[in-house]
Amino acid sequence: MQYTEVDSIVGNIYELVDSKSCGSSDDIDSLLDWLNPNDPKSNHQLKPPTIRLKKVIKKILLDVNTLGDYDSIETLNSLLRYYYIFQVRLNFFSNLQSITYFKDIIKLEKYYEFPILHVPIFLNNNYIWETELNKIRHYLLRTNLTFRSNLINRLKKLVKEDDFDLAQEIIKWSNEANFSLLSSKQIILNALLDKITMYADKQFTNAWSQRFIIMETYNKFINKYWSNFAVLLNCAEDDHEITKVLYKYFEKQFLRIRSEEIFDICVISYPDSKPTIMELRGLLTQSKISTNILIRLLSEFQLKVLNLSIPTCTILIAYIKTVKSLLILDPTSRYLQSFTSFTNPYLQQKSDIIYILLFAILDLRTDDIKTNPIVKVDQNLLKLLSEELRESHFGINLNFSDVDISDNLENGNNNKNISQLDYAGQESSQLLYSQILNRALTWLPESKLVSPNKSIKMMRKKNLLDILFAIFDDHELFLKRFVELLKQKLFVIKGYNLEESWVQCLRLFKTKFSPNSLDDAPTSTNLETLTGNNDSMYMTNIDVMLWDMRGSKKLTEQMHLIDELDNRINLKIISSLYWQYDMKNEKRKTYYGLLNKMDQTLFNQLDKYSKLYSRLKPGRVLNLLTDQSTIEIDFNFEDNRTVTCECTFENYMSICPFLENEGTSSYTLEELSIITSFGLEDLKISLKFWLDQKILYFDGKTYRPLEYLDRSEIIIESPESNNVNSVMSITNNPLNGFAILGKGNDTIDRPSQENITKCTPDHDKTFNATSQEVSKIKEYVLSILTNLGEQNIEKLYNVLQTTSHDTAIKKVSSVTLENIVTELVENGQILCLPNGLYQLPE
Repeated sequence: MQYTEVDSIVGNIYELVDSKSCGSSDDIDSLLDWLNPNDPKSNHQLKPPTIRLKKVIKKILLDVNTLGDYDSIETLNSLLRYYYIFQVRLNFFSNLQSITYFKDIIKLEKYYEFPILHVPIFLNNNYIWETELNKIRHYLLRTNLTFRSNLINRLKKLVKEDDFDLAQEIIKWSNEANFSLLSSKQIILNALLDKITMYADKQFTNAWSQRFIIMETYNKFINKYWSNFAVLLNCAEDDHEITKVLYKYFEKQFLRIRSEEIFDICVISYPDSKPTIMELRGLLTQSKISTNILIRLLSEFQLKVLNLSIPTCTILIAYIKTVKSLLILDPTSRYLQSFTSFTNPYLQQKSDIIYILLFAILDLRTDDIKTNPIVKVDQNLLKLLSEELRESHFGINLNFSDVDISDNLENGNNNKNISQLDYAGQESSQLLYSQILNRALTWLPESKLVSPNKSIKMMRKKNLLDILFAIFDDHELFLKRFVELLKQKLFVIKGYNLEESWVQCLRLFKTKFSPNSLDDAPTSTNLETLTGNNDSMYMTNIDVMLWDMRGSKKLTEQMHLIDELDNRINLKIISSLYWQYDMKNEKRKTYYGLLNKMDQTLFNQLDKYSKLYSRLKPGRVLNLLTDQSTIEIDFNFEDNRTVTCECTFENYMSICPFLENEGTSSYTLEELSIITSFGLEDLKISLKFWLDQKILYFDGKTYRPLEYLDRSEIIIESPESNNVNSVMSITNNPLNGFAILGKGNDTIDRPSQENITKCTPDHDKTFNATSQEVSKIKEYVLSILTNLGEQNIEKLYNVLQTTSHDTAIKKVSSVTLENIVTELVENGQILCLPNGLYQLPE
């Protein structure tokens, strides 16, 4: 409609009113100005018309008598309608770009509708105004993209905030606009899905212990919101096609959230997260998101667990929890295979992983772990790892009570291996390990299709120990480490009783790795069959070690029946070849020679045991393993204290000078070094043990027995520091000895020709060299190393005896020579190599 047309309409209005003499031109002007939305100064301004204007409206539009007939009234109304629509359009287009929000168009529509409420130009033709208004809305949605986007966002926000009444108004407005590119149903559906997403985030996140959470959350949502959404969608509340889609969408959100939380579910919160793992398992068979979940788990596991700063024990705990989770999550074990293939190369790089696994399987206590200096592990973490290994039907179950391993190898049961015996030496009807053994020895092929009713059965056939063993390429290293631990355990235990966990572990290993285990003492035939089979070799070593313990117990009990033998000495007679013990230990020989000098009584007792053994076992001799022997001493003090200490052979040598004298005795570090022939540094370490045990104290110059513990006037200081310690002393020395003796380097069937002491020549002679003579010996040693190169103590001693013409030098003993060489090492004049040889610095 052009301006010329509007001018024509206005002219027609003036002409009609003038012809009927129903009003002046001023009345028409005031009415048109009041209707015009483009004249903000003269129009209605959202205020009712004045009394004068009301009279004009009534006179020319409502009073039939004024115009004379209905046709004239309808003609005037039609002209006014055209005029008003033109002005509304003109105003709308001028404000089109400023309309950005729904409230803007609502405000404008109210502005347009206000005058026609008082001027009834659309009274009988309201559809004309509604059509015009809908055209305006349609045009606004089609051309103003900003408004359309804001309208959609506003509708979603209202749904999100549960303001369904205002949302209903917007939907009604949108539907009346009849804009095909903007479907209110689609907007509501999108808003509904966004609402479900938000609701699922709130209900599903970190809710891992609740069963059937998808169904329960879906029901809550339907009960709370579906009636409102049904109105917005203009559908029936029992429309099952839509509700099925909604349930599927809840499942999709569950998978999305669980994929983001998969590390926390499988590692951090297991086993509390079992319910959600079970629910997740049923969905993964129907969804391609399973691959994404596995990738997410592997990436987070690598980032958060497979880290150099994470302790091995913590890594294993996370690994075992993940394994258990994946066995539940995927009965076919495809996830588990991918996980282990990814993580095992990382775990194989951990040098202490086998030790820690064995510690956990055996549930070793703090004292047992301290005997292994190679591995340092937090006891609390180890306890958690041990509990993880025993949790649920995937794990192992151990009870803890002492077991006499010698009883398991009695002659009456020599036709049965250890896996067939219970702890009392009788055949067991049901092993504690039976379930685990069945799982470990049962091969389960991977199945591509697993029915739900078979999933639990398949999972129970999975064994956690098998999965842990699979970390390593073969079992040789695992068995080797176990043999090392078992050897150390058998060395340190008192008597011949081994904890049940060790016996159970032996049963498992023998059944799994050595089905043809030794039933009796090893023979040459057995050994010949072991060539090239390392696993069988280690299992044979275990059998021989246990056989040695059984034989040691029986032989010791027989020897204790002889009156002249001290029954406080308990023997462990080992086969050095199978125990992999190096009999060429020079320090071991030195300590044994010192024993003859320091404690003649104990030396004589051991000599009697050795001679009796040679009579009982013709052709065989014993060698004392001083580095593995322990001695138990009872100390009685003048303040009536009684202290029992278990010490090594080296520590016993350092305390012997204090045991020889009744009453007070004191020695300087140098004096003790001369008496014991120990180096100063080794002696300090040994004496520190007695300081810590409150047996001796150091007064700044000498070491003394601590007779009165509560005498605070005596100040005890460690030679390494000025710290004040408590008071200690000693008087009597009733001895409770404990020795370990070996059969030498030969096998059981080849007698050893080594003598019992294995001591060096002139070891028990004393020689007090002057400082001048010590200097000569040092020069001679340096000369030998310069001309002959690397030498050990024995060769240095032989060269001194054969080449030196100095009588004083020839008188020196090997022990004194070793002290002098040690001093040269400490001064940096020569170097001591790891193989025991000495050489000059390069």
